Amino acid sequence: MGPKEQQLISAEAEAFLISAAPLMVVLTGYGAFIFGFMVAIRSLTMRESWGRPQTILLVCLVTILICFTWIVSISGGGILMAEGFIFMQTLEQQQGLINHVQAADKRIMIWQYISDWPATILASIIYIIHESSSYIPYGHPSNAASLE
Repeated sequence: MGPKEQQLISAEAEAFLISAAPLMVVLTGYGAFIFGFMVAIRSLTMRESWGRPQTILLVCLVTILICFTWIVSISGGGILMAEGFIFMQTLEQQQGLINHVQAADKRIMIWQYISDWPATILASIIYIIHESSSYIPYGHPSNAASLE
């Protein structure tokens, strides 16, 4: 192993350590989100009456859960798969470490393309929930304006 390969290993290990700390924060936040999601579902199912607004809210909550799970899987999956391909899976010895890193980059390229639109779906759902918050308690947006 030459000095060029040692530098490459050092750079890849440093990049992994730099990306591991935010990954731990994201996974901790995901655990807090799951707890809040369970509390919201529990309080929603404890209501005596169940109507269309509760159904819409339940669908929105489940969609938020799916999108947030997708975002966490993308952010964590890309990092962990990249390091697995670089450090754990071996190629032919003749190809060298530099070709190994390039092959790993090609294998994880899909993770870079699917990361944008779950956040767009989440933003749209949050906007829908916010705009429908006046509709749910009063039954119609014009009633909410007359009560103020």
